[in-house]
Amino acid sequence: MPSDQIEITFWRSVQDTHLPEPLEAYLEKFPDGAFASLARIRLRYMTITQQKQMESERIIDAVCAIAHITKQAIVGGRRAARIVRPRQIAAYLMYEMTGLSLPQIGKLLGNRDHTTIMHARRRIAEILESGTEPETERILTAARSWLDEPKP
Repeated sequence: MPSDQIEITFWRSVQDTHLPEPLEAYLEKFPDGAFASLARIRLRYMTITQQKQMESERIIDAVCAIAHITKQAIVGGRRAARIVRPRQIAAYLMYEMTGLSLPQIGKLLGNRDHTTIMHARRRIAEILESGTEPETERILTAARSWLDEPKP
């Protein structure tokens, strides 16, 4: 088989991956290949997305620790007020601090619809503007402080 056909076959096998390793293998084997620039762009995007997701995990961990709830609760289906408000705070902070899209945030918070995340952002903004829920403001302020500390 000619080398360009080998490269195309290899690229077809890795082009739909969501993992960096196959793309890195392609670049190692074909550093100047026809799809090398595309592979580099996809790798860079994957790295940025993974960093945003890791930051989102830190946000969820911070909110859970401050609100005294478990991660399973915040990503679960329960709608109790003591769980919903911290979940809304996490969604608000994730949007504010990571630049993830509403669907991506919804996925990280238990496969919630993007409109749920929109509502959470609006609701937390209203609470902050009105100053009617000191506990929500306390959790939000404490989470921001926690997240501003250097990463371990």
